[in-house]
Amino acid sequence: DTIYLVDTSSSLPQEWLNEVSAGVGQALRMLGENDRFNIVLFKENPAFFSTEGPRPATVENVDAAQRFLTTARSEGYTDVNAALSQL
Repeated sequence: DTIYLVDTSSSLPQEWLNEVSAGVGQALRMLGENDRFNIVLFKENPAFFSTEGPRPATVENVDAAQRFLTTARSEGYTDVNAALSQL
């Protein structure tokens, strides 16, 4: 199981966030068929790719996760505890 935590607060520039999102997307494509993953975009409120926990690294789930990553916007303030407390 792999959980990707991505800070999307405004303290980080959008360009950096775009690069991180691309890197996570590449990492997702490297997962094996027995791997599971989730993505948490966090700022004042976390956004979870899957609210049901880690998902199998199927082609469909990886494609959906990559679409989810495109929603990441640099805004708000950082509250990593809100994200971690829900894991």
